[in-house]
Amino acid sequence: MAAEEEQTMELEALRSIFMDEYKPISDDYPAKFEINIVPYQSNEQPNHVKIVLSVSFTPEYPNQLPELAFKHSEALSLTQLKQLKAIMDEKAAESLGMAMVFTIVEAIREYLIENNKPELNMHEEMMARLQKSQNADEAEGSEEEEEDEDAEEENDGTEVKDVRKVFATHTVVTADSFARWREKFEAEQKANGTFLRQKDPTKLSGRQLFERDHSLAMSDATYLEESDNVIAAEEYPHEEPAEGEKKELFYYNEQLYDDVDLEVDSDEDGQ
Repeated sequence: MAAEEEQTMELEALRSIFMDEYKPISDDYPAKFEINIVPYQSNEQPNHVKIVLSVSFTPEYPNQLPELAFKHSEALSLTQLKQLKAIMDEKAAESLGMAMVFTIVEAIREYLIENNKPELNMHEEMMARLQKSQNADEAEGSEEEEEDEDAEEENDGTEVKDVRKVFATHTVVTADSFARWREKFEAEQKANGTFLRQKDPTKLSGRQLFERDHSLAMSDATYLEESDNVIAAEEYPHEEPAEGEKKELFYYNEQLYDDVDLEVDSDEDGQ
C-alpha cells in the first residue's frame, strides 16, 4: 500500500475517534493537523491539565517518522513537558512502519491522568516543595534508625566480650576489700609518719563550750556595757565642715589617743 493511501486511512480513523479534539490544518498531501489532549474526553472528571499535539506527516510516513511538536499546554511544568516529549519520541520510534498517532496520543493522555492536578500559585508551590523535602528527610531518618538497630544487633555479642575483658583485667571493689585496703593504707601512713594527727577527744569545741556555759555568750556584751571608752557615734566631738570643705568620713575620740602621736610628717606622706 502506498504511503499516501495509508495516511488517508489513518486520518479518517483519527477524525472519528477524537472528533472535536481533532483540528485539521492542511488536508493536502502530506497532511497537517492538531489534536487537543486532556485527561478525560467525556468531562466525567475535571481536567486541570491540557496539551495540544501538532502532527505533520512526511511524504514517506509511516515508514518515516512524522514531525511532532507541542503547540500549547496548560498547568504543566517545563520538567513535565520534557517527560512528555521523551514518552512521545519513544512511542514514535517503537511504532515506525505503522500508524502511530493514536498510540502516541493515548500514551500522553495516560501521563496527563496521572498528573491531573490544578496549577499551584507561588505560595502553594513553595509549601508543596517544603512538604516534599520534609517527607524525604523523614524517610532518610527512618532508614538511618533501621541501620542503627541492625548495627546494635550485630554488636550485641561483641559488647559482651568487651565487658568480660574488662572484668578479667580489673579488680572488683567490695565493702570487705575496701575495708582491708583502708586498714593497710593507714598502717603504711602511720609507719611513714604522714598519717594525720587524730583530734584530741578531751578538747571541747566552741559549740560544746556554749552548750555547757551559756553565760559565755553575754561576756562580750557585758564588757562593752561596762567600758568607759565606748562612745556612741553621735556623741563623738566633731564640727560640721564649712561650705565647700570636704566632709570627714569618720570621727574619733581624741581622749582615747592622748599618748599617741597622730601627726604625720610631710616627708612620710610623700613616701
